[in-house]
Amino acid sequence: MRAFFEVINTDKIEMQLTMTMCLREWKEVRKQLINEWPSSDLSRDITNLVGQAEKHFYLKKEEKE
Repeated sequence: MRAFFEVINTDKIEMQLTMTMCLREWKEVRKQLINEWPSSDLSRDITNLVGQAEKHFYLKKEEKE
């Protein structure tokens, strides 16, 4: 038996990208994104990522004292 498949609509194929960068690099990427979809969604996600990291890893001024 032989079977073949054909992609009919390549724009509808879901893809996943995993990226690992240091926090500074994520901030730089965010600065370079334009404020239009889909870049705006990526920018929002990076902002959330950076915010969570800063909240977790950086002590607030009053916590240092």
